[in-house]
Amino acid sequence: MDLGAHLWTPIGPDYIQPFSGTVSGDYLVGGLIGFCTFAFGPNRDNTLNNCYARSNASATIGRVGGLYGGNQGALIISNCYATGTATGTELTGGFIGVSGGMNATNSYWDTETSAHATGIGGWEGPQTPQEITGKTTVEMKTLDMVDSLNFGQTNGPWTIDPSINDGYPAFESLTTGIAPAERTGYELNVFPALFNNTVRVASDAGLIACSVYSITGQMVHGTGLNGRSAVLDLGMLSPGAYLLQVITGEGTTVRRIVKQ
Repeated sequence: MDLGAHLWTPIGPDYIQPFSGTVSGDYLVGGLIGFCTFAFGPNRDNTLNNCYARSNASATIGRVGGLYGGNQGALIISNCYATGTATGTELTGGFIGVSGGMNATNSYWDTETSAHATGIGGWEGPQTPQEITGKTTVEMKTLDMVDSLNFGQTNGPWTIDPSINDGYPAFESLTTGIAPAERTGYELNVFPALFNNTVRVASDAGLIACSVYSITGQMVHGTGLNGRSAVLDLGMLSPGAYLLQVITGEGTTVRRIVKQ
């Protein structure tokens, strides 16, 4: 959020150099947002999409959440996660402290680093089912987690690199290595995605190199390529899901493959 034109000074200059640290206060404290009331019309919804918080939050009185302290209502959250602790005397949750009404989908908190077994500390009003799921630290640092955060989004922004953000999912803009360097109009075919020993790659942009990464981000295979198609012998890999990075003459693309 850039409010520089409105005489606000950001504590993190941009999403490439984000703020890090702890958040503390007396009441309604969150790792990213403390409190928000209804938005003023015509659209009264407050929307939070594709974000994360890893700071520890604490309040001397209470109502603390790893991502969000509390809201009065009309809150829409999607594709977000939190990992930090939430400490207070009442209504603390790994994801949100207290809610007066929200619609949360595809959102998560780390049950281990947050030390919270519940994502929502409490309710002010009717309690409704929410898609806020607790994950272990190991589960948070996987390609499956990235796929979950990107689900339903065309060109979703999430990726993973063990050297970035302590191995937690981050935005492609922050990462190097296995993240796609750019998105172009060239064609890349990888088949079969579910394979036994070999995978074929083909691109009209010309192949340069490829690397295979485990779901935890460790490179397990790499080779140079040339021409417009190649057959990769991956029979040495153990069964499971992998990330295949293919570098072409026009850009880099990452595809998920699964060894049977």
